[in-house]
Amino acid sequence: MPDVGTICPGLYDTEAPSRVDGPSWDIGRLSCLIYEVKRGSKPVAEIVVPVGRVGVVKDELDSSGLFYHMSPRGEFHTAVYLSAREHLLAIVRHMLGDTDAGDLFSTWVWGKIFGYSEEAIEGYFGDSLGTSLSNY
Repeated sequence: MPDVGTICPGLYDTEAPSRVDGPSWDIGRLSCLIYEVKRGSKPVAEIVVPVGRVGVVKDELDSSGLFYHMSPRGEFHTAVYLSAREHLLAIVRHMLGDTDAGDLFSTWVWGKIFGYSEEAIEGYFGDSLGTSLSNY
């Protein structure tokens, strides 16, 4: 079997120039994720970007109308979670340990195992909590 380095010369060469412009690559991936979230094929999406590009990503997300949460991933990267549903991001924040939304999470799980749709669960949260889910 041929070595990957012989099939793709320069693949592992750290001195070789990048073939893809980093910022364009991140915005391209983000645009795809925004599309998938808006279409409903992904309830929540995640993208990890270098800290230096967070501002551009934030601008893109602000114009998308989606909810998002940013969480540091070490010194040089930030994970960005996006969703069309605010309660799903509250659950993500809880799973990351960024907030205590245990009741919200358990209510969501109960709703899911009893077969309720995401819309029904979201409506329940809006009716029962009466406040913005960003408090979680």
